[in-house]
Amino acid sequence: MPQLPKRYYLASLWVELTRQLHRTLAPDQQSRFGSRAGILLIDTAVFVATIEGRPMTATRLSTSIGIPRPTVDRHLRILCRNGTIERAGQVYVTSAKQLDRIARQNYRTLTARVRTTSKNLSR
Repeated sequence: MPQLPKRYYLASLWVELTRQLHRTLAPDQQSRFGSRAGILLIDTAVFVATIEGRPMTATRLSTSIGIPRPTVDRHLRILCRNGTIERAGQVYVTSAKQLDRIARQNYRTLTARVRTTSKNLSR
């Protein structure tokens, strides 16, 4: 098999991580992955901000990920209704239940995918 370009491994990792995050963050919406890419991006941004200890407002989310504010607001309402995230005043955070589930179910899977890609890139 010929040596694949490094960008292939990065692109492949991105797709796999996105799919894994979707399975983790939106397990009830598996059949609608493609149509829910925006909601996954918002959910992931809230998750990252929560872990970093800097919860985000809807406006900051809109600005940081480049999705119009009305769309962000609509997706935030869906995520809150599903219990994936919680509103705390003006900011949004990943719920404690969701954080626990992510830590238990996906840390090893995500880590393994990153390690495999790293090995492929170092060849």
